[in-house]
Amino acid sequence: MKNFIKYILQKILGLHNYFFLFARFVILKLPYDKNEKDFLRFFDLIEEGGHVLDIGANIGVMTYYFSKFFSESTVHAFEPIPDNLKVLRRIVEKFNLSNVKIYPYALGDKNDIVKMVMPQFNKVYFHGLSHVEEVNKENIGHLYDVEMKRLDNHEEFKNVKINAVKIDVEEYEYSVLTTI
Repeated sequence: MKNFIKYILQKILGLHNYFFLFARFVILKLPYDKNEKDFLRFFDLIEEGGHVLDIGANIGVMTYYFSKFFSESTVHAFEPIPDNLKVLRRIVEKFNLSNVKIYPYALGDKNDIVKMVMPQFNKVYFHGLSHVEEVNKENIGHLYDVEMKRLDNHEEFKNVKINAVKIDVEEYEYSVLTTI
């Protein structure tokens, strides 16, 4: 039933509007969600100032919280999926997250163009499960060619204080971390 409702809402609202409204809903409910206590506890360990990396920013929920909790920090949000990226940009604009810098590409162990998939099950798209194609060979959904870069090629992160790194890249974490 839940997926049927998602399907209807994605059809009626359009994919981007559905994702945007979903992001806003999650932003509002996250502080009251008992399953997110660990994430909110993570904030207590982060110093203000410096830089926060949000690798796999998706539709911007965690980017929002990093930006709001650490207003004197720069939040670097990496998101390669064009549909998610559009929503991330809307969230940043809607909430005036002036300390967020968006990078429209994936991070990984190579500088290349890679294929990524936004899964679709029973005609419902699942933005949060988007992944590099080579991770899962049963790739049913929307296929994208996206740019991938190595994090260690970013000169702007050399000799700066990185206060926190959040990585959620659907089983591709090792490939991101091998470049740090």
